[in-house]
Amino acid sequence: MAARLLHLIESIRMDAGSPAISLVGLVRWLNSQGFEQGLLVGDGTAPTPSDGWPVEVKTNAAHGLQGVDVVHAHGLNSPVVRSAAREAVRAGIPLVISPMGSVTPSAFERSGWFARLRRYVENRKILAGCARFAVGTQVEYDALAQRFGVQRVAQLPYGFDSGYTCDGDRLSGNTSATRQILVLAPIHPIEGYVPLLKAFAELAPIYSDWSIVIAGNAVGQWRKVLESAVRRKGGAERVRFVAAPELRTRLGLLATSQLLVAAALTVRSSASVIEAAACGLPVVCSPQVAPLGLESSLMICNPTRANLRDTLKPLLSESPGALARRGEALCDTAMALLDWPVLGPRYVELYRSLK
Repeated sequence: MAARLLHLIESIRMDAGSPAISLVGLVRWLNSQGFEQGLLVGDGTAPTPSDGWPVEVKTNAAHGLQGVDVVHAHGLNSPVVRSAAREAVRAGIPLVISPMGSVTPSAFERSGWFARLRRYVENRKILAGCARFAVGTQVEYDALAQRFGVQRVAQLPYGFDSGYTCDGDRLSGNTSATRQILVLAPIHPIEGYVPLLKAFAELAPIYSDWSIVIAGNAVGQWRKVLESAVRRKGGAERVRFVAAPELRTRLGLLATSQLLVAAALTVRSSASVIEAAACGLPVVCSPQVAPLGLESSLMICNPTRANLRDTLKPLLSESPGALARRGEALCDTAMALLDWPVLGPRYVELYRSLK
C-alpha cells in the first residue's frame, strides 16, 4: 500500500526560482503511482486550474495531519510550514525536510533578535525530530551530514516535469542581434545580483552584443535599488528587468536566451538551474545551487565578481552554436537523471522506508 503523504511548502506560486516549479512534477508523478497526497500551503495561495496540482491544496493546518504516514517539508521559511512540521514531530509522524538553505544561518536575515531567537528555538525542535533530510546540492549535503550525520541526510535533488519545458528549437525564438544572459530568481542580494552586475559591467564594453535579462519577483525595495545602480552606471540599455514572470513568460525567456546565470551567495532553491537544464540552456552557477548529478555539465564558480567575470568571459566569446551544444549536453544529462520518472522512484523508496 502506498504511503499517504502531506507536502508542506511556503507557496505554490510558480515564481522564478520557486521550488513549486519542481514540486508540481513530483506530485503529479506520485499521483500516477497511486500515492494519496495532500498539500499545505504557507501563504494561503489557492491554486488555479492552470497550475495543474492534482491534489487537494490546503491553506489551513487544522486536521491536516490526520491519517498521514509521512510529512515532507519543502523549506522551512514559512511560519505555517514550521508549525505543521512541529506538529508532525509531536505526533510521531516521520518528517522529511528539503531545507534549501532554510535551516542554516543567513547573513541577510533582517528580522529582529527576538524573531530570530524564536525561529531558532522552533527550528531546533523540528530538526531534532526530523527523520531524514533530502538535499539537492553538495554544499548543503556536506554541511548537514557533518551536523546531523550521514545516516540522516539523503542526496535527493528536485527534478523537472517534462510538461514544463521548452518545445522545439530553443534558439529559433531569438531573431535579435543581441544575445541574452538570463537570471531567474527573486530580486534580492542573496541571489548574487551585485557581483554578477559588476562582472558584466567589466565585460560589457568588450562584448557589445550581450545583454542581461533579470526576471523575478522584487523583494522589498531591491529592484528599485538595482535599477537605480544600473542607471547610474549607464547600463540601462544592456540590463532589462521583467517583473514576476509567469510560466509562459519564463519559457519564452528561456527559449530566447543563450546563457542562464544563478549566482546565489547561499544555498537556495535550484529551480531556475533545473528549468534551464530541461530547456537546453547552458548554465553558470554557484556551488550553492548546483543540483547533484549535473555538476560536470554546469559551469560552476564561486559567486564573486572576479570569478564570475573570468567564467563568463570565454563563454561570451563562443558562437551561438557552441553554446547551444553545451545546452544540449546539459539537457541530455538532466533527462537521464532528473526527469521525474527516473528520479521519482528514489523519493518513493525514501517515503516507504519511513512509513
